[in-house]
Amino acid sequence: MAGKNFCKKEWKWCKHLKHNGTCLKAGVQLCDVTKCPRIAAIETVTFSEVINSTNLEDVLATLFKFCPDQEKNKDGYEKVFDKLRSMTPKRNNLSDPFICIDKVFEEDGGWWPDVYGLRINSNKRLGMEFVRWRDWVTMFINKDTLTNFSKKEIVAACLYEMTFFGFAEDDIQGEHDKLLKSVEEAMKLSNKK
Repeated sequence: MAGKNFCKKEWKWCKHLKHNGTCLKAGVQLCDVTKCPRIAAIETVTFSEVINSTNLEDVLATLFKFCPDQEKNKDGYEKVFDKLRSMTPKRNNLSDPFICIDKVFEEDGGWWPDVYGLRINSNKRLGMEFVRWRDWVTMFINKDTLTNFSKKEIVAACLYEMTFFGFAEDDIQGEHDKLLKSVEEAMKLSNKK
């Protein structure tokens, strides 16, 4: 599925491509897709790139600073970190949510990271707890998140979020299924009234 007007970076037809493969906006051959003006306006660093540029010790120290009670789960975090680093990301897709993190400030002056997903041109926050790990490694990091947080903070916050319901994807899927079942039961009860 490719043609002269098919953008291989975004994996869709692009009105800015000439038939010779030159981008009308950037004036470049798109063999160098990093020069695409639409892509350049959006930060294109993936979670996989960020996690592969950090080391486990720094990430865990940061995570335990945010959540001291999680030190008891050190082995679980180590296994997930290693698994994520060994995954080969699939093709990036700009229609997938971007990973975003905000600082939530506490009364004592401290803060903790709030991780959520956000699609381009949307303000609707998406929960990320049940996202498959193979999708996490492919997702782009929001530009503001890259500016406001260090790489080790980003990875620590994401590790906590993605393991909130367990340190194995089967356990997380089980929690997801239980939650869906509870919602279905609640909907049935509310429809009876």
